Amino acid sequence: MDAYDGVVAYLFTVVGFLFQIVGLVVTAIGFRRTWREFATGPFPPRQWLLVRGRGFAAWFRRVILRRPQPHIAGSGIAVGGGGAFIARGRIGWGPLSGKTARAQILELEQRVKDLANSTFNKTDALEDSVAAVRRDIADVASRLDMAAARLERQTRTVAIGGIVWESFGLLLVVIGLALQAIGFVFGAAPSS
Repeated sequence: MDAYDGVVAYLFTVVGFLFQIVGLVVTAIGFRRTWREFATGPFPPRQWLLVRGRGFAAWFRRVILRRPQPHIAGSGIAVGGGGAFIARGRIGWGPLSGKTARAQILELEQRVKDLANSTFNKTDALEDSVAAVRRDIADVASRLDMAAARLERQTRTVAIGGIVWESFGLLLVVIGLALQAIGFVFGAAPSS
């Protein structure tokens, strides 16, 4: 093995090591971006490394040696009352004005027709209101579906962005390992 082979082996080893470091940093960046978008708590290394002035022993006692929490079961009854009572009064027709039975029957018939017309008018108005509410509900449902689809696309985009960073970082690590292996082979090659 001559000096050139040693320099080449050293160069491959150093470049491979640098690729691994850069790959790990890129992977950590991708992991942190994904964590920030989807996780609810702080980035895990703060918890894993126990940065906030707590030592390993305190963490070990708190997390590993913790006592199981007691299970508390209870039962109870809650009684509540409340409500709104709505009373409505309406003034209707007075006594029948007709003197004869035939006149009173005609007046009752007219009152029934008026009530039927009023009921039909209110039924039509109610059906129109129900149709308007159904249209509004359908409109809101379609807007919610569009918003949900948009949010799903955004979530996928963000998740894929984090995965791309992580994958690129791991690729750099693999390239670094390959370069180190090449350096090892050049360094371990017998001299001729």
